[in-house]
Amino acid sequence: MFGGCQKIWLLFPPTKNNLKLYIPEVGIPHKLKKIGADLEGGLIVQTDDEESLEFPSGTLHAVFTVAGGLIGGINYSEIESLPVMADMLAGHLEEFREENTVLEDLDQYVKALRYALKLDKDKLLPWVLRGWVRVLPEIRRTMEESPSKKVQVIKAKLKELKPAFVQFAKGRHDCKKCACGKEVQDIGKHLQQYHALPF
Repeated sequence: MFGGCQKIWLLFPPTKNNLKLYIPEVGIPHKLKKIGADLEGGLIVQTDDEESLEFPSGTLHAVFTVAGGLIGGINYSEIESLPVMADMLAGHLEEFREENTVLEDLDQYVKALRYALKLDKDKLLPWVLRGWVRVLPEIRRTMEESPSKKVQVIKAKLKELKPAFVQFAKGRHDCKKCACGKEVQDIGKHLQQYHALPF
């Protein structure tokens, strides 16, 4: 028996299918109600005011308060979530209807990626590359096609990333398979030549 604030959570993983359905609905009220029947891998969880939930970046969720109370939330990102964060950002950039959502996603992604680049750990390289290679074409396309005001906001945010990215690429000279599928002799040179920031 629950006491105090009672909540029912609907949670869906950030699969390709789920993100494909979700992203076009950003900014539209009650989006999960509209697309929920087509989402995959859903869970329903009931909690009270003594319990909390933690779920990874990109998890689609809705919360229903059954009995009164406050719902607190904290957003944070992990390096392991970089590929999912990149998928979310790429999808939002593709639509670019909700500028605030795009900028929130971009801000979180840049913070997590910059931190990962500064750590410069070999085991982090796949996480860094997979997400970056996925989102970079959408960043380039957006900067070419969108109105200049939006481009300037994106550029300003990405400038925070540039020094860490350049330093990271200069310091990597190992033979690796890049997330773009190419086997390369010098991953740092490859990053600078094919996957560098577009300005």
